[in-house]
Amino acid sequence: MNRVPEAPQPLGGKFWRLFTSSGISNLADGIAIGAVPLLAATMTRDPVVISGLVTLQFLPWLLFAALAGALVDRWDRKVTMAATNLVRASLFATVALLVILGRANLTVLYVGAFLLGTAETVYDSAARALLPQVVSRANLERGNALLFTVESVGNRFAGAPLGAWLFVFAAALPLWVDSAAYVLAALVILTLSGRYRPERTETTTLSADLREGLGWLRRHSMLFPLMLTTGGEVIAYSMTSGVFVLYALDSLGLPETGYGLLLATGGFAAIVGSLISPWLVDRLSRTVA
Repeated sequence: MNRVPEAPQPLGGKFWRLFTSSGISNLADGIAIGAVPLLAATMTRDPVVISGLVTLQFLPWLLFAALAGALVDRWDRKVTMAATNLVRASLFATVALLVILGRANLTVLYVGAFLLGTAETVYDSAARALLPQVVSRANLERGNALLFTVESVGNRFAGAPLGAWLFVFAAALPLWVDSAAYVLAALVILTLSGRYRPERTETTTLSADLREGLGWLRRHSMLFPLMLTTGGEVIAYSMTSGVFVLYALDSLGLPETGYGLLLATGGFAAIVGSLISPWLVDRLSRTVA
């Protein structure tokens, strides 16, 4: 007899609050992806200087990712997500005000990129750690795929062209929209009932947690090679994304809105990949997929 597949369990209201908050946050991320490089391109056409923005945005992942993970294991994940979104809202509002006053420059963008990247390490760590607390183990694959889908929609497919389109109207407009979106995302996640601070059976120091976590990662037969592989992919991606705005504007001759649409094509492919990933995993296994 053929086994009848079990009906998927409902993800539940707590997951959908996380999903909604993450969707709004990622839409704000995407608006910035579309608008900030265009803002930088109005100040310089030097590819090294432009690529510095991407460097400073991702440098905190190299410097603080392990620390962010250790802190998230000590803090309430819901409150952490809300707090970091409010920090990001304040940063974007500050840069938007400086743009209006004519005081924005590359130094402002560099400092902003580094601070936003630092906040992102904490936010993303908290969001990933919160997922297993709001869905069952059987729903982890589906929940993670949906979160990645909304991330792809927000970051590239919808957010990037929206950011470029808003930039055409006024350079500060996408920054104000970003600030408002982060505030809204913070309010949504705070409606999630319950406390989400991990239970700790013993008191340890932060440095001890870092040493234990890094040692465990180094010894893990799957996660350590996966980290190296992902790191290589990020390096390759950053080599192109760092100067992509100049390639679109100068080499391809696209208008600002065209740059956003070009980013959206990659976002569409990411959506397709995230939607079919559970299907592939069911048939090929995670490793093969």
